[in-house]
Amino acid sequence: MLSFRDGLDRVVMAGAAEIELPASKAVPLALALSELLTNAVKYGEGRISVRLEIDSQNNHLLSVSNEGSRLPENFD
Repeated sequence: MLSFRDGLDRVVMAGAAEIELPASKAVPLALALSELLTNAVKYGEGRISVRLEIDSQNNHLLSVSNEGSRLPENFD
């Protein structure tokens, strides 16, 4: 688990499974993660959590969340 504070006194926590990915998958994943983190910092509030997990069927699961307000129920 990694944790640090930014200049806005927010905490970013990251936890990740150790995985090996080919560059053809790692680069798009890194770009998506960068965009998600940028949005969480710019528009979110509170602690930001980043997790990369492997489920029981060996699928890779990436999640980025924050403690800000949720999207409306009817958001598409």
